[in-house]
Amino acid sequence: MFWLRRKEIPWELVERRTVDAVPTYYDDEVFDVAAVGKADAHGTYIYDLQELRKSTNISTNIADAVVFSRKQLLQRAEENGFNALLLESWEVTIYRKGKRYRLEVKYSGRPARINGKVAKHRPPPFMALLRTHD
Repeated sequence: MFWLRRKEIPWELVERRTVDAVPTYYDDEVFDVAAVGKADAHGTYIYDLQELRKSTNISTNIADAVVFSRKQLLQRAEENGFNALLLESWEVTIYRKGKRYRLEVKYSGRPARINGKVAKHRPPPFMALLRTHD
């Protein structure tokens, strides 16, 4: 006897936003780079939003997900002896199934070890791109 699976509604692609690799440190900043990773570090993070927060809009939820993904990738880089990302890029894909949303964040960066004090709370590049969603 065969059990038929209930037909599930597929996730619908709503939107995709991408920022290509850009430098996160510029010429006016002076620091000593001790080591640079041989390849970019990549991470894919999935966030299920059962219901959007009533007090915020979807752009805030997406921005929070991108910032958290950056922190996760930087934490993985720190486990390998690096403390900064010299180049960073990200891609956010928004899916919808009924009233539920799913965010897929792909974050990548070139890990590096910088001597001295490093600002860990830098925002991801081009976050204003997300504010144009609403």
